[in-house]
Amino acid sequence: MPYVDLRHSEVQLYWTSNIPGDDLNCLHTHPKPLIILLHPVLLSSEWRKHQLEDPNLNRAFYMIAIDGPTSGRSKCKNYLAHEHALKHDTWAEAAMLALFSQSLSLPPFHILAEQVVACDVANKFAILFPQQCLSLTLLAVFPPVDDPGFHQSYQEASLTWAGAQDLETLEEAQSGFAWLYFFTDREYNSLDEDEMDRFMEYFRTRHGPGDPSNGLLSAGITAGCRQPPSPEQLALIRQPILLMQGANSLISMMSAAEEQAALYASAKVQLEPIPGAPLIFGVTKRWAPTVNQNIASFITSQVFDPANFCSIDEAALRNALKQIAESEYQPSIAKRDPMSMWNYSRVAAGTAEHIRARLIPALTLEGKPPMIPPGHCIRKYSERHDEKWSTPHILGPCPLYSTVSMTTSHA
Repeated sequence: MPYVDLRHSEVQLYWTSNIPGDDLNCLHTHPKPLIILLHPVLLSSEWRKHQLEDPNLNRAFYMIAIDGPTSGRSKCKNYLAHEHALKHDTWAEAAMLALFSQSLSLPPFHILAEQVVACDVANKFAILFPQQCLSLTLLAVFPPVDDPGFHQSYQEASLTWAGAQDLETLEEAQSGFAWLYFFTDREYNSLDEDEMDRFMEYFRTRHGPGDPSNGLLSAGITAGCRQPPSPEQLALIRQPILLMQGANSLISMMSAAEEQAALYASAKVQLEPIPGAPLIFGVTKRWAPTVNQNIASFITSQVFDPANFCSIDEAALRNALKQIAESEYQPSIAKRDPMSMWNYSRVAAGTAEHIRARLIPALTLEGKPPMIPPGHCIRKYSERHDEKWSTPHILGPCPLYSTVSMTTSHA
């Protein structure tokens, strides 16, 4: 995968695309509308394959999917040592997207974002860099920020995962995340067995317990710092918006989607309920075709101007900092280095202290992830009730599994 080195932010952002050979010259020589794909928190760009591999979207659009700063293959150096964690909010990630765009000299693009954090980033990017954003496709609405059930469930799953000492504890925590993401009710999971196994394997191999730089920690921080844009800020967004909402989401009801649509006072909003869908649905085999059809119809209905090839420059970055400075009534913010994503953060001092004192220690427990090197799970989640699951003989015994009862099958 190619990557962009945001040196001033100490971040390497990996990305993938449907562009032949990832050759960005195609954007000039064979112009088509460009869509930037943002993945749900805790997942990565590989979960956007249902869009990247869709033949209809491939014919009509170029698509680039980015791994977030602590997701997938991306790397954020010194995330804790340099206290980037204390500045990690969705304003910083909106600036990250702008710096990514500037590094690759991308033309104005459409954004597809799924899950609340990614949609928050998309909204704030449209506010700070309106000239670079052509439209927003949002696969989530703001949940009630005071919903104690959701936050408690997320925190319990995070803490259980961070301190897991055996396979059963890991699977219990993973089930909590899967329930929040993919269940349409307390009984029905919208993932099929293969997708569920893939989700569980992804978690174990990409978000190992005890890893202080893992995505689980940053996800908890970003979610804790997330503040939806105010009605006044949302009124600044003038780009067309397609708002899709899972009609069976356990967290945000359709009434919340209708209320959010009304907040975009200056934009034309198209609201599309997805019947039967849960909180996260665009990454699933069942719902992706419906999502992709809506995306294609929405974007092709807009005028495409291949001559509009202006890219984000330093003046646009400084203007974004100035906008934040005015909103925060802190003129000094406008004088910060515009090339560092962390300088766009709006994390309050009290929130930063909470992160330092409570969240970071809680989510950097010394868990021991039961994995087989080099990162393959010891068993599929669908096999968890089979007491005779096994490891390949060639790997031999592994001390990490001392708390798990295992037998070796020779079948």
